[in-house]
Amino acid sequence: MQSVMINGDLIQWLSQLLMDHDNLSDYTLEYSVALLMNLCLRSAGKRNNYLYFIIALKKETATFNK
Repeated sequence: MQSVMINGDLIQWLSQLLMDHDNLSDYTLEYSVALLMNLCLRSAGKRNNYLYFIIALKKETATFNK
């Protein structure tokens, strides 16, 4: 099932969802982060989506520093 999620670009979708973390419930935030972390632990998740995740994280970090 994780392979299907990775191939379906769920990591990208979760990264975009988490960019708007202020508008998420605690439940959604907690489980979205947990799912994202688990998918990124898989080799396919690292290989296919690592670069996108780092770019999204840098954008988020830049937003916090303003």
